[in-house]
Amino acid sequence: MKFMKKNILVLIFTCFITLMFAEDVVLEAGNLKIICHEYSGSVSLYGKSQKNGKFISLIDNSNYSSTSGLYLKIDNAFRKLERTYDINVVTELIENGVMVSYEIKKQALVEVRFTTFTSLIALKNDCIKVDISIKNLTEATHEYSVKAVFDTLLGEASKNHFFTAKINPLNTEQVFDSMNIQKYIASTNGFDTIGFLFYGNNMSNPENVYVGNRDSLLKNLWVPSITPNKIFDSINSFNNSAIAVFWRPIELFPINKSTISFFISTSSDKKAFPLEKSFPPEVLTLGPALEEDSAIYTDSYGVTHTVSVHNDEQLDPEYIADLLTRIDNFEINPDGSNRDEIKKLNAELDAIMLKVKRLKSEENEKN
Repeated sequence: MKFMKKNILVLIFTCFITLMFAEDVVLEAGNLKIICHEYSGSVSLYGKSQKNGKFISLIDNSNYSSTSGLYLKIDNAFRKLERTYDINVVTELIENGVMVSYEIKKQALVEVRFTTFTSLIALKNDCIKVDISIKNLTEATHEYSVKAVFDTLLGEASKNHFFTAKINPLNTEQVFDSMNIQKYIASTNGFDTIGFLFYGNNMSNPENVYVGNRDSLLKNLWVPSITPNKIFDSINSFNNSAIAVFWRPIELFPINKSTISFFISTSSDKKAFPLEKSFPPEVLTLGPALEEDSAIYTDSYGVTHTVSVHNDEQLDPEYIADLLTRIDNFEINPDGSNRDEIKKLNAELDAIMLKVKRLKSEENEKN
């Protein structure tokens, strides 16, 4: 009992010290401000309103009581990504943006990059490219899934909560199985607007997108229970809407990683908010950095996968020969549905060849 009390006191003291010395990372770029809260790991987004020239909140998010955030599911267990006793959070400035990293000890590393840029219809930064990279830190293969919840504010100030490319207004709970038609979900107060873009070049098409009452989307369930065409009210929450985005499960081998990408665009002077056609070409080609002995491919859903050699068996000539046979068999009998598998196998072969080449070069240098 004394040992347990001592551990609790140590944990409380550690949290107090962390809180006391925590320093937020703040990026102010053009019409955008992003704050990565060092202590909690939450992220706040602000846009500069042309009405008064001041930054206003684009999502309901604060340092210690965040209703927006990311969730990670590993196999059948999920959790919110925030600082806890076994999740380490690191925030930092990067080129044109900020990054927050969540390391779940011996399980996964999730790096979230927010890169700001200026659309072709603006003079100052008004858009953000969001890249969520998940790396398997275990020694076994696992299935990883990502969910994002955005507690929106702007639409709640008007009579219309959301709108999409095909639905305007969107004022009741809905589930979208694909964003191919809807393209985006946006929220506006009639002046300031934030749009979440999920379909297009260099974007990862979600498996499902929910719009619903905030409390319903924040319940301790991976898949929330909502009622299509129901207004955004609950017993404890009136006129409070939010968005929940689910991307497809990803099977990751040890040390391999995958990156999910989408865009957030804003407008603050009653103009239409920027869409993909208004993004500079160089932004659409941005991708994860190439790692040593790794190959990259993008699947049919827009998810970018970084494939590395994760065990010595892959360097065995028999394994390589079998891998070549599997690739040949797929290419001889293509039916369209195996396109991603072919890309995956070819990327694995490229990674193996890169590592073999490097090992031979190192051996020659020694001799």
